Amino acid sequence: MSPAGLSGGAWSRPAVIVLVTALAVLLDLAFGTVAYTHLFYLVLILAAFWYRRRAIIVGILLAVIHVTVYSLLYGTPDAGILVSAGAFVAAAYLLGYLFEMAGRRAGGLHFRIGEPSGEAVCDRDTRRLIARLSSRDPDTRYRAAGCLGDAGDPAAVEPLAALLADPEVGVRWKATEALGRLGSPAVGPLTESLRSENVDVRWMAAVALGEIGDPAAVPALMGALDDEDTYVRSRAALAIGAIGEPAREEVIAALSDGNERVRWGAAIALGSIGGESGIAALIEALRDPDGEVRQRASGALADIGGPAVRPLIETLGTENELLRRGAIAALALVGKPAVPALAMALRHGDDRRVPCGSRAGSRGDRGSRIGRHPDPGARRRAGGGARGCPGSARQHQEDITTASVHLNAMTDRTRIEELIADLRDAPLAARRAAAAELGESGEAAVEPLIAAMQAGNNDVRWYAARALVRIGEPAIDPLLAAMRAADDHDFRRYVTAALAGIGAAAVEPLVAVIENADPDLQPFAAMALCRIGDPAVEPLLRLMESPDAKTQERAALLLWKMGETGAGPLTEALEAKDRSANNK
Repeated sequence: MSPAGLSGGAWSRPAVIVLVTALAVLLDLAFGTVAYTHLFYLVLILAAFWYRRRAIIVGILLAVIHVTVYSLLYGTPDAGILVSAGAFVAAAYLLGYLFEMAGRRAGGLHFRIGEPSGEAVCDRDTRRLIARLSSRDPDTRYRAAGCLGDAGDPAAVEPLAALLADPEVGVRWKATEALGRLGSPAVGPLTESLRSENVDVRWMAAVALGEIGDPAAVPALMGALDDEDTYVRSRAALAIGAIGEPAREEVIAALSDGNERVRWGAAIALGSIGGESGIAALIEALRDPDGEVRQRASGALADIGGPAVRPLIETLGTENELLRRGAIAALALVGKPAVPALAMALRHGDDRRVPCGSRAGSRGDRGSRIGRHPDPGARRRAGGGARGCPGSARQHQEDITTASVHLNAMTDRTRIEELIADLRDAPLAARRAAAAELGESGEAAVEPLIAAMQAGNNDVRWYAARALVRIGEPAIDPLLAAMRAADDHDFRRYVTAALAGIGAAAVEPLVAVIENADPDLQPFAAMALCRIGDPAVEPLLRLMESPDAKTQERAALLLWKMGETGAGPLTEALEAKDRSANNK
């Protein structure tokens, strides 16, 4: 027998079946009776558990064995023997069927959210499907909810909305999906559900309303932005963003007039809605007195991306510090799309298109309008007419530079991640090039390289160690900390190699390990110091003067292990000690 899905390890199953069957037959032959055939039922239970209804094959084989053994012992089998043989076949099928049904129930759809409903065909009678929503079986409720969503009958809206409070999370999700497919007829019950005492009902209702996208839901969803639960507020905000343009004006108004919760949610929604007026409102929100609102506004501008870059750069000329910081943060979050515009602003830093003291980016601002005036003379007159202009220009240029630094740091992190990936998977030449570039990336690459050493194979560790050697001193303390926390002997060896490669800068930290008698790190620190050689001799000789005899012994042993490099200075130090002792 070779049932589907049988793995190589599962061949032990037929062996067990054969063994137990053989044992039962041997008992028959030994005692000359068929009284021990009840052991065959143990075989049938195992076969049914492993092979489900295919166990009937085992039942047929056992029936044949039973009849054959009886014939060998007693001759022609009587009716009772034939009935018991048939019972084996029937029992095998029945047990296999029961185990199969139990398996289906255990892996039912209400535990596998989002999977297809299999081959089951939906009942066309909506009333029967609605009745099944009250079944005690979660699988039945799940299937019925899916079928009702496909049917599109508005009569199912209220029963499905009630299912949002179902105890099974899978059933709740299926009801949410079904309501989303039913469309506008479900908006009323779902907006009512936004006021439920059950937090799960509220956020699932918000999700379904976002799926439907009906503008009629906007007022209720705006009210949900003040919900006490953060998750409900965020789902409501995303639902408003999905509805889009019809919600724009109400969301913009809420961003300036609502309480902190509402402003927070309105910022999230505007990140999805976008548009020129949305960008202007979000830039204004960067000066909001609430830090979380400012943070969400920066994130929303980053979600809008490219269209927000130029207004954000213009905003860097404002006198409001919160607004400038928020614009810098938003530009850093925008990432690569902001690079060309920032580079242009840096190249034209003396072009005063953003006039002194202007509140660039605000609607109706005179300075902003002049900044875009087609006549260069008008721009020069606007930029040079007020006292203090050079200082404002410098501030604007400093802010652009700061934004560029943030953006470059973000770009650098992305590049480091790409290079680490090359260490793991790229061809040999690319690995070498990645290690060299990471070595020039400085301190920012230290932690990612150590993480790669911890998780990678020895090839990755070797290239990472080479990169850390190039980085040098900033890598020493993180390497020692990682080695102290690790149990992997190979990892520690590669850390040792990196520390030894760094050389003189690593000597004092390694000597401190020897002095502090750290039993886990001492052997590795000793190996590194031996490889470093000359620069380690003087610090180890200082340890020879320690009042602690064991510290002296460790330092002396290490100098002796260095060979000629350390043995000569060690001999001189010991002779000097002897002379000093004799003089006393």
